[in-house]
Amino acid sequence: MRKFIILLSLVVVGISVVWSQKIEGYTDYFSQSRFTDHANDFHGKEQGKGYFIRYGIKYFQPLSIKLNERNQPIVWSMSAGLSMVRSGNSGEISTIVPRDILNTSVMVSYIRPIASKWSLAFSLGCGVYSQPRKIRFNSILASGGGIIIYDINPSLSVGLGVGLTNSFGVPMVMPTGYLKWAVKKRFELDVDLTSQVKVTASSLFAKKFRLAWNIVELDGMAAVIKQDNKDKLYSSMMLNSYFTPSLIIGGKFSVHANIGINIIRFSSISERKIKYMFGGENLSERRHFSPAFQGGIGLRYGF
Repeated sequence: MRKFIILLSLVVVGISVVWSQKIEGYTDYFSQSRFTDHANDFHGKEQGKGYFIRYGIKYFQPLSIKLNERNQPIVWSMSAGLSMVRSGNSGEISTIVPRDILNTSVMVSYIRPIASKWSLAFSLGCGVYSQPRKIRFNSILASGGGIIIYDINPSLSVGLGVGLTNSFGVPMVMPTGYLKWAVKKRFELDVDLTSQVKVTASSLFAKKFRLAWNIVELDGMAAVIKQDNKDKLYSSMMLNSYFTPSLIIGGKFSVHANIGINIIRFSSISERKIKYMFGGENLSERRHFSPAFQGGIGLRYGF
């Protein structure tokens, strides 16, 4: 699995360099922690221990950029992502959490200004959420959404909308939001509530070094599995907080590291039904991992 990710990353990096697009490759490690039987009880009965390593790549490419009569860009773009997780588990957890998980996604986005300070953004896509050797048609899950953005001033933008996301492990329809605040290009505050939940404050030092504090990040992974001859959805939702120092090499390359804490990691198994995307999820399993160390490294091009 790791060799496949490395090979695919090299191919995509080559394409990105030729076509001057954006690419990121990364590896994350989450240390071993206790697995207990109640999501709201840190002192629940221990049912094993587990850690995991995640390899992934992200790719972004503009498809079309045109200017309207106000010289504002109308943009079509495509993004894609792939992540593979290898878990090491012991105890009862090994019968609940899949050892390997594959998550992929492809998204097409459209941004169109409708006034001097107002814009609309839409996205639609799908992905495969499965165990690597058990991919079926039912492993495909959809995603998408729409958001309206208001530019308060050149340094501050906000947005609000609704979307269907798989970023939290469990597919769900939810309100979405967006805030971006930049101060003289050295300090930035990003609040991303579109396809994820992430609050980041970052600052640029000496034009070559950037330090970001990912204050809150809600992340996840999922896999459609067979249980009792029924399609069910294993999902893992994680709450993280970590620092990301980045070193800029040349004009477009940068190397970064992640170091912080995985505050809590939930695991659940639910029925694969559309009605559960709107709440009222009927969980047949509800578990969580205790806090763990989080570390990682990565390479970006074009960001």
